[in-house]
Amino acid sequence: MIQTEARTLIHIGLTGIFIIGSILAVQLYSAFGADENIWWTANTMPLKLDETGNSFELFIKGESLQSRISNENLLISRENTAPVSSSDITARINNWYKIKSSTLSYALISSFLFGACLTMFVIGIIQNKKNKQAA
Repeated sequence: MIQTEARTLIHIGLTGIFIIGSILAVQLYSAFGADENIWWTANTMPLKLDETGNSFELFIKGESLQSRISNENLLISRENTAPVSSSDITARINNWYKIKSSTLSYALISSFLFGACLTMFVIGIIQNKKNKQAA
């Protein structure tokens, strides 16, 4: 009976090592080996300046771009000079840090499960060796 429990632990552990280990490897590769430049906001859908406040701030000579726009300190030259509005400015943002953070959060769960399966496998091997020595 003890020998069957040891074999069960070995089989469950080994299966988990291969399955969860593969998932963990893919997640770690995605986080550390993937192309970081594919997560930019699309060229056709740039964000308005007001939508980018949580991601970055742009300063011109020490004053934020948003305050320069609200004070009408920026001018755009067309046929006649006109103040720049916030709708005139758009930005593209690289969302890689959000994707990487999310991927690593899931990799943490996979790491825990991989460690549990590895522990079951090792305990099964140790029990199996003890059973063979006792027999």
